[in-house]
Amino acid sequence: MNKHGRNTSKTSASIDPQSQRLPSDDLQGAAAFTGNMAGRIGTSRTGAAQRTENLGKPDKRQQPDDIPQPHGQSGQILAAGTEASSWTKDEFSHSDTSLPGNARTGYFMHSTKEERDDNQIRILPVLSDKKSYLPLLLIGDEQESMIDRYLDRGEMVVMQNRTATPVAVAVVTDEGDGILELKNLAVHPRFQRKGYGRRMITYLCEHYKNRFHTLLAGTGESRQTLSFYRNCGFSYSHTVTGFFTQNYDHPIVEDGKVLEDMVYFKLRFR
Repeated sequence: MNKHGRNTSKTSASIDPQSQRLPSDDLQGAAAFTGNMAGRIGTSRTGAAQRTENLGKPDKRQQPDDIPQPHGQSGQILAAGTEASSWTKDEFSHSDTSLPGNARTGYFMHSTKEERDDNQIRILPVLSDKKSYLPLLLIGDEQESMIDRYLDRGEMVVMQNRTATPVAVAVVTDEGDGILELKNLAVHPRFQRKGYGRRMITYLCEHYKNRFHTLLAGTGESRQTLSFYRNCGFSYSHTVTGFFTQNYDHPIVEDGKVLEDMVYFKLRFR
């Protein structure tokens, strides 16, 4: 036996050096060996044929039926207060759909399951128990008493990924005369700076464009948030002087700056 585990010694039952014929015992062994090899080849061919036959068949694991269903259909429990509606393939969206097909294929080949789950989202209305999302709402508006001013009268939606994890929330209110105001927009820290805030704005514009003509959004004088709204297509509307200092019981600080005035932006749907 060599170091690789192969048997390198010569067997005594080999070809007769004088007659150049196999002994009778070896003839039986050769026949058995040949039969075994034929069996192995036949098995290999059968397996190869089966694999070839399966090439054109869809992978059941990738079918829409395997997408998690809301509570009441397959037992998955959605976050409190969300409307139960089934997942469909069309509800999923991908931020890189503008890429060529081979680039998208590369993304799915090299991304993790968690990354793919995070990138497949849907947005649902929150019809009750809105306060169950308070930790997320406090990211967008860090004083609960201020949230209470608009939460009940506002319409709230939640963005979930494929595992029903809350990614972002938004609350809008009807201010009359065709004006819709974005009171709260918050993205979970794990999902920030990945385009989910912009996707929420896109959804709101599409969802409310037939009921309202303008979307208002108020924010502090933070360079990052001002840039976000401008990049989403908003333009400056007006400023409410002293809004933060007069309405909050503690200083509101963003980007190292204490906020004082509320800056309003507007986006016209039509």
